[in-house]
Amino acid sequence: PHYVTKVERKGRSIEELHQVIEWLTGYDEQKMQATLPFLVQDPLFNTLLVASNESLSNLALSFGLDDVAHTCKRWAAKTKRAMNKKLLDVATGLYHYYDLRNEMLIPASGAPSMCALVAGIPSKKMAKILRKTMLSADFCGENSEYFLCATNSPLASNYDSKRYWRGPVWIPTNWLIREGCRRYGFKALEKRIVKDSLKLVQYYGLFEYFDPEKRSVHAKGAHGYGGADFSWTAALILDLLRSKT
Repeated sequence: PHYVTKVERKGRSIEELHQVIEWLTGYDEQKMQATLPFLVQDPLFNTLLVASNESLSNLALSFGLDDVAHTCKRWAAKTKRAMNKKLLDVATGLYHYYDLRNEMLIPASGAPSMCALVAGIPSKKMAKILRKTMLSADFCGENSEYFLCATNSPLASNYDSKRYWRGPVWIPTNWLIREGCRRYGFKALEKRIVKDSLKLVQYYGLFEYFDPEKRSVHAKGAHGYGGADFSWTAALILDLLRSKT
């Protein structure tokens, strides 16, 4: 945005800016989209896009910029409609990733799907289905064997408790889902997410992400994954603790 503002002030176009960026870095988004074999639309990124546009709309209103507020609100609504049409799978009760190359859903999602609550994307009826899915044996286990909220069902064939979005629990996504629960009035699920998040940090420390399997806590040499003393985790745990008091 800073570069766009600067070039427009000098009477140049955004297209010219993109051309210069390509000259300097070799980055060409259109070529990438046309040639890369891996091109996926993601429910979490689109959720954050909706939430960001809604926040920008509210900010614009506070400054009396009604036209900007309307535009951002329209963008948010457009993305919501697209997600509910393209990424939502009512049969599994989740928003999934979409493979643009093969034009098909990739059925592997958990916490990224639940984050849609924070931006008010699902209808009230669909939100209840999402809640039911997250509280099912697919994510909680038959006897509550798993911490919420795993990024992929521990029962899925492609689940991996140590690989980023294949299964681990992330405090940032848990925080987003907690905020979404507040938006829809899911108090019981909100309390459970807060409880599980605090327990993970109590057991493992302030790591980047965590194994959702409760039995792993008692394993020899058990530890969290990714970066230690992770600032995102620390900041959001402080907020979760504050909300409990």
